Amino acid sequence: MFTQVSGALMRTAMVFSLVLLPALILPSHALLDPTFIFLLALFFSVFIFFEYSADAPILIEFRDARPYNRLRFLCVAVILLGETAIVNLGNNGGVASQLLYSFGALTFYLLDFGISPLQMMSNFLTMGNSNMAPEIIKAAVGFVFLSSFISVAVFAVILRITEWPSHCRMLNLWVNLPTFEATIGTNPLRRLDKIARINFFLGGLLPFMLPMVSILGLKHFDVSFTLSLHSTVWVIALWGIIPTIYILRGLVLERLTEIMVANSKRHLGGLVSETSASSI
Repeated sequence: MFTQVSGALMRTAMVFSLVLLPALILPSHALLDPTFIFLLALFFSVFIFFEYSADAPILIEFRDARPYNRLRFLCVAVILLGETAIVNLGNNGGVASQLLYSFGALTFYLLDFGISPLQMMSNFLTMGNSNMAPEIIKAAVGFVFLSSFISVAVFAVILRITEWPSHCRMLNLWVNLPTFEATIGTNPLRRLDKIARINFFLGGLLPFMLPMVSILGLKHFDVSFTLSLHSTVWVIALWGIIPTIYILRGLVLERLTEIMVANSKRHLGGLVSETSASSI
């Protein structure tokens, strides 16, 4: 119990720091309301504490999936830290910020085509950032996309090389998938596979749909808006993080489905062998 609570406290502190990270780097005049930022960080950290300190979570999935959780947290941290450094380049142009800017700008240049999600996101942000150079926006968008792509690729390699989670104890579906009702329907494996495919679909579609719907909505309702540096960081970050989490979740569900299908076939093969032996 003590280990579980201490682990929950550690995760709470990490999430609290992660939400505050952009506010600690950006200049004070570019921030959102400090009270709102603090309350937002407090809300997420308290939610994480109660979910991880309970015997079984209510909403958080894959609580025991360490590779998935660690990579997901690292992905979000890298995106927020790197993107904030790029957006803050005009105020603190260090060597690291320049290097991250170069990576982001190169990624945007290589993927800048007619229906590119990077171009659509850049166009949307340019509409609400009259005080920010378009080159900075493009570099930040490119860096977030590159970080998301690398995270997905690294996790896919980890799943294949380590054969997680087959090398350790099997994950408890009740604990790690609290919102999944295995008793509903006749074939839970088929449902898991279907959910995995839906996650892949959303992960590939959302980078296009989020900026497209936003641009069309603003033009249709003739609405103008202005984003601060702090708001811009979170808008770009969520544009990259949400699809990435969907794809990572799809990879985990697909992997679990493969293992469960293999175990079912192995169990069925054992029953057939026992039946054949008893008949002889």
